[in-house]
Amino acid sequence: MHTTNIYKWFDLKKNLMVISSPSKSHVRFALVLVLAVLFQSCGLFLKGSINRKFPPVITQDMKIAGACKNLNALDTTLNYDVSMQLRKQMLDSLVSELLKQNTRSIVFDQKELDSLVIKDASLAFGEQELLANTEQKLYLSHKRLKNVEYEVNAALIPYYSGDTLYLNPYFNSIKIKHIGFKGLGFLTRQKPLYKLLNNILSQHLANLNGTLKTYHVKLKPLPQDNIQVSTLISAGSGVSIETDATITFKGLKPQFSININPDGMRMLGLFNADPVNAFECPSYQAMDLSEKKRVFMVLDKELKNRFESIDKRNFDTPEWEANSQMTVKIRNGFLSSNLNEALSNLNFRFSANKSFAQDIPRAGVYVPRPGLSCPSGWRCVINPGFCAACNVAKHALNVLPSRIKAGTIGGSANGSGSISCNLNNIVFDDTFSSVAIAQDMSFSGKLNYDLTYHGYEGIGFLLSCPYLQFKGNPNFSGSIKNPELVADITKTNLADGCTLSIRPRPIQYQIQLSSSPVEDMFTNIRNHLTCGAGIRALGITFGLGSIVGNAFKLDDLAQIADAALFGKYDSELELHSMDLPIQYTVQTPYGNFPLIPHWGQKSINAGYVAPTATSLVSNK
Repeated sequence: MHTTNIYKWFDLKKNLMVISSPSKSHVRFALVLVLAVLFQSCGLFLKGSINRKFPPVITQDMKIAGACKNLNALDTTLNYDVSMQLRKQMLDSLVSELLKQNTRSIVFDQKELDSLVIKDASLAFGEQELLANTEQKLYLSHKRLKNVEYEVNAALIPYYSGDTLYLNPYFNSIKIKHIGFKGLGFLTRQKPLYKLLNNILSQHLANLNGTLKTYHVKLKPLPQDNIQVSTLISAGSGVSIETDATITFKGLKPQFSININPDGMRMLGLFNADPVNAFECPSYQAMDLSEKKRVFMVLDKELKNRFESIDKRNFDTPEWEANSQMTVKIRNGFLSSNLNEALSNLNFRFSANKSFAQDIPRAGVYVPRPGLSCPSGWRCVINPGFCAACNVAKHALNVLPSRIKAGTIGGSANGSGSISCNLNNIVFDDTFSSVAIAQDMSFSGKLNYDLTYHGYEGIGFLLSCPYLQFKGNPNFSGSIKNPELVADITKTNLADGCTLSIRPRPIQYQIQLSSSPVEDMFTNIRNHLTCGAGIRALGITFGLGSIVGNAFKLDDLAQIADAALFGKYDSELELHSMDLPIQYTVQTPYGNFPLIPHWGQKSINAGYVAPTATSLVSNK
């Protein structure tokens, strides 16, 4: 199971406070507004003074600048590595968890301010901005004022530049609902006072926005990770490390772009690459408000189109994505390239001692049906009786099956030896559907076998050979003939996740014995007593053919002859496959969210739905 902690990347409480927490500049601005209440008759003069002291900020300018920054962080010519999406339902869940926790209040280290309590909050997605509506109560350390209750409607415009996330806040509205006075209780009930204050706040909201700071979060690169191969081998496995190797996963420097619309927020990410096709933002500062709104609509559409184009080219669009509250997609090519870089030039050498002992169940020995060539022409004129008998025998043989049972063989075998292997490098293909392991493997040891042939259970008795014994203890050596081991990777989707299945392809190997079974058969005096001259016929025809044919599944007669006469085995071995279940969990300060992963053609895609839902969807 893989777990990602995004606490530092997405602290919801902190971001709510960014656009609502009073600062010293806010307090100074509030004092100026109090003066505005007292001197409304000097409106024009006071407005000019406020503009000079607190220059107004046009929110439409902020939205255009944010869209341009996110467009500048996109490059449609590059392959993006990760795509993430957060929908409104997920945002509601996070806010709900925040309000359930005992973290609604924040204490200020300021003389005038005591603490701030969030009474209620809601978040929503707008056009390239995150909208927040909060009801708050501010407690003051003042001899005349106790507290102020107010409602804030504000926004955050997020954008990335390089490795830094910027959060540009502004207020849409601030509405004072209640002021608690000390010793001036009659003022608390004066609704016209609140109306007057709210009117002045509305008139000078742009000035207040000018006092807000742009907050930024520098994203640290994911650090390089080094893994010693020897640590992946379990203790007690019997493997001796001759040359250890280090798997190095390089550090990843993130580069993101953000696209927000009322349905949700999407992020596209690059690692260790920077966009090169910079976006040229139009000059908008001198435009009137209607023109600025039109420019923003054009930028908003361009951002959405670029996101859609990049997402379709690099990632799958699974059917269940529309129902997912949180979606994370990682490009297959990104996975394979990073694994290939980490596993190239591995040069890991190890050895292991192995032994075995097994019984070989008695099984039939089959030989090809022999052919018979009979004389014709003048030879049959001279010896007609022989030709007639030969043709009868030929037709009789043709009735027999193509493989004739010559007897049965069984016994036991045991051995011991050592394996030496050097893994050079491991390479995944771009689609993450296969892996090739360059290797150099050899083995050697001692083999003991004791097998008996019973000819009376087949046609062996025709050769006056009802019994043969194969017994020997030769040395052996061998190697894997494949220059690289290849495994197919199958990605299986289930209702609750997915499985990565690694299916190794068969490997070809060769074994050479120090003495052949035919030698052992001829040097066994008992075989001469029980078979006599029949040994010569059976030696090559059956010989090790029975051993190899049954124990090692060799069907080719040339291979059987090589094994019998020369003690040389060429065969194929099926390796065990592995099934790896994949799970993924995202951690936040407000709860853990298990994502259900599914493999696609271009990417691995993981989504989250509310716990009340039965499943994400099927095996798409």
